[in-house]
Amino acid sequence: MASYAGFGRSEDFTVKDFDALTAALDRFDVVIHPYTDRFHAPNTVYLLSGLDSGEWDFIDPDDESDDPESIFLPELIAEHLADGQVAIFKHVGAKKLRYLNAYAVAVHSDGRIDRVELDDVRTLAAATAASTKVAQ
Repeated sequence: MASYAGFGRSEDFTVKDFDALTAALDRFDVVIHPYTDRFHAPNTVYLLSGLDSGEWDFIDPDDESDDPESIFLPELIAEHLADGQVAIFKHVGAKKLRYLNAYAVAVHSDGRIDRVELDDVRTLAAATAASTKVAQ
């Protein structure tokens, strides 16, 4: 049986304090890539999900209960973003190319979160072409 394989990557974003971000994410399977060149602002990073699924949902490793809490990592990022920054997290995945999944999440420095799913295109197509049947 085929298993789900996915990838998660953020776009570049700038944080207030790189060390604070590192400390906050230390317990999660996330790779933090800081930019150190002259072309990026100080404290600019991008993240990679270290999970095989590539998802941004993590089980809280400190929660030892029978039903551990799920933590959506982008929600943790808002408090670390420099003022006016938006961090965009993307996920793509597939199960033997039969089931495709993708989404993007924009996290604003003020805490707002916007999310777009790949399948949102069906709703959009149906709304803009009411007389056209959208294939499932």
